[in-house]
Amino acid sequence: MQIIFPKLSTIAYANTIIKHCVDAQKSKKQLTFDFKKTTWMDPFAITVITGTIQCCLQTKKRTIKYQ
Repeated sequence: MQIIFPKLSTIAYANTIIKHCVDAQKSKKQLTFDFKKTTWMDPFAITVITGTIQCCLQTKKRTIKYQ
């Protein structure tokens, strides 16, 4: 599963990330976070996103990639 972040990641996008991570928790596939196009992230969005990523990491042992 690949989660592609937009160029400007605002708190509005954090809800989409949470949805993707909930889906990822149900899956056993490799999880890829793609930041290639991202140039800016809202500080509050970063907090929500990192908490969600941490939840994904703790839920199941799987391969995680960052691009």
